[in-house]
Amino acid sequence: MAHLSDTQRIILSQASQRDDRLTIPPARLPAAARQTVAKALLKQGLVSRRPHLCRPQPPLMRRRPLSTRR
Repeated sequence: MAHLSDTQRIILSQASQRDDRLTIPPARLPAAARQTVAKALLKQGLVSRRPHLCRPQPPLMRRRPLSTRR
């Protein structure tokens, strides 16, 4: 069984309650600590990297149907 820090436990617990299961570190956590926690979770195989989910998506543009254009 993996030994988890309190921060890792919180992050995984919150991810389990999300519909998309994304892990989001607490905002108050410094950048260096975020990296350390993320690396540890990856190394233990508790999370996986999904870079395509992290990239911002361009907004979808709607077009009016041809019949309503003026």
